[in-house]
Amino acid sequence: MAVESIFRRLIRLEKSLYIPFIFLLSFCFHIPLVSSAVVALDKSNVDSILGGQLVFVNFYADWCRFSQQLKPIFEAASEKFKDQPANKIVWASVDSDRQPEIAQKYHVNKYPTLKLFRNGEMAKKEYRGQRSVEALSEFMQKHLDGNIQGFVSVDDMEARIDKKRRNVIGYFTAANGPEFENFQSVAALLREECTFWLGVGDAFKQQTLGGNNVAFRPPETHEDQVFSGTLGDLNYVK
Repeated sequence: MAVESIFRRLIRLEKSLYIPFIFLLSFCFHIPLVSSAVVALDKSNVDSILGGQLVFVNFYADWCRFSQQLKPIFEAASEKFKDQPANKIVWASVDSDRQPEIAQKYHVNKYPTLKLFRNGEMAKKEYRGQRSVEALSEFMQKHLDGNIQGFVSVDDMEARIDKKRRNVIGYFTAANGPEFENFQSVAALLREECTFWLGVGDAFKQQTLGGNNVAFRPPETHEDQVFSGTLGDLNYVK
């Protein structure tokens, strides 16, 4: 029998085994078979989808065994958020073999790879936690809830701050406007690297005499390094 013929038979066998494999995987690991709430990304929709508020993307390859294992888990986790507004959170996937340009753009060279996007910006670190329905759901819920710690006075913040972590402290006259929105966006993108703190209003008049004020406090020196750039420019703030 020709090598090409054998190869084609193996491909057909692999495809015929894929569906039973998914059912077996679902049974063994108690993963519910669901109608997917995951959006498939391609050239026609990738920019608009990734521009959303919170997008979790599974970059996969059909031939990869680990991608096959993750797919039903990712879909089941997405179902837990199906009642959320579509403009607030999206679970998406990229078939990296069929959409190589998208995978290359985001530096994906192993499968599966899970990446988080906020308002079109990719998070600094890809997801490396457990690949279970519970872990993925918890990860996204934390991002949905936000990670900015509010404080009512400088003494309040100083009493609660973890000096062993990198901290970013923001003082704003009001919790709105482009500068505040950029602060929120950067906090979401860097939530794994830093803890963000926010003081708003008349209690912080001294800190906001020259306008909204953001400072970085490293764990080594504990000395605030005031951001001197333009808070209204997101690319500069990042």
